[in-house]
Amino acid sequence: MPSLGLAWPPGRRTAADTGSVTAELAVGMVSLVLVLGAVLGVVRAGQAQIACTDAARAAAREVARGADEDRVAQVVTRLAGPDARVTLGRDAEMVRVVVSRPVTLPLPGTPQALVRAVAVGVPETTGPGATPPGSSSGSSPGKSPRATDGVAP
Repeated sequence: MPSLGLAWPPGRRTAADTGSVTAELAVGMVSLVLVLGAVLGVVRAGQAQIACTDAARAAAREVARGADEDRVAQVVTRLAGPDARVTLGRDAEMVRVVVSRPVTLPLPGTPQALVRAVAVGVPETTGPGATPPGSSSGSSPGKSPRATDGVAP
């Protein structure tokens, strides 16, 4: 009769069974550590993604207000960390900010993932006589430019 790996009668061990529990436990522990490392890596990448998104939004707001690149870099460093990189893009109608940051995953070989967030904004126009984007340029005599926008003074 072929052996199925079961000891009969119960409590009787064969030579082939010796050490099998130790080997199975060792394989199970390694698998558990790898799964835990993968879960922690996903959490770390998610946190970095949220930080990059917040930094990109704040940086786009600063660029839209007319801040210089040093101020934008300070905002990004404060919100996304010192290893974050920022790229600015501007045209007449929009500002675009890209914030990226490497994330080291807690796995063997220390692999890295790059998380990235993009935010856009409309440049603010300031100064006397400036017309906000999207509003009409003509105003009737005796009315302020804000009144033509439908905004109460």
